[in-house]
Amino acid sequence: MSEYTYQQLLRGAETPCIRCTQCCKNQVVTFTRSEWDTIAQRLGTDRTTLALRERAVPLPTENPTEYRLVTSPKCPFLTDGLCSVYDIRPQICREYPFGKAMRDYGDKPTKLDKRCPVVAKWMRLIQYEKNGE
Repeated sequence: MSEYTYQQLLRGAETPCIRCTQCCKNQVVTFTRSEWDTIAQRLGTDRTTLALRERAVPLPTENPTEYRLVTSPKCPFLTDGLCSVYDIRPQICREYPFGKAMRDYGDKPTKLDKRCPVVAKWMRLIQYEKNGE
């Protein structure tokens, strides 16, 4: 069971991003084949060439239509502090940092990326409310 209520997560999800780009660094990002193809097309290349160039690999899971990209030290689509594919970014990026926690709510403990300043601020607020300080 989640340690946060769904309403608390929803409030966190409504908090605007401060564009620190922490979420674009040292992460593993999973793209669907469709998302990967869209980005490749935007960049004027094909799926395979883009995968080789960015060292993305098809996931060795039950779903062979996904690609995994390790964004270390940073996402290759992060340019001058901005996402160069922002309007076509993958769903996982669109939902960060609260989307998955909201989707999985009640099924398992909530995991949030505490490196995100928005999450850290939100957690302090929740703790403040919990303690009644």
